Amino acid sequence: MANITDFRIRFPEYDDPIATDERVQLFLEDSELIVPTSWGNVRDVGIYYLTAHELAVSIKTTSGSSGGVAQVASKSVEGVSVSYNNKTAENSTEDYYASTSYGKRYLDLARRKNVGRGASLV
Repeated sequence: MANITDFRIRFPEYDDPIATDERVQLFLEDSELIVPTSWGNVRDVGIYYLTAHELAVSIKTTSGSSGGVAQVASKSVEGVSVSYNNKTAENSTEDYYASTSYGKRYLDLARRKNVGRGASLV
């Protein structure tokens, strides 16, 4: 069963004042409602990655950005320039999850578990 201790071992980067145990627990519980039990032995991994994704989006929003999490498309150092990929694709749900590395991993797990079932990816 997914738990805070294992989450913090897997994602030490969430040693952040915004990611309190109470908040992580809440996101874990939300993720448990979303990740299907049919995922079997990888369900907990899916719960952890979905939780990490949702926390990343939440932390970004809490820190003052209301525009979501966009992928960096290009950077330059001396000119101090950063470009973001703000594409609106055919599947906005996949775009949402693809906005963080954690969400990308969650999508990968969803695709693997749903291959040939005709089910939604998320």
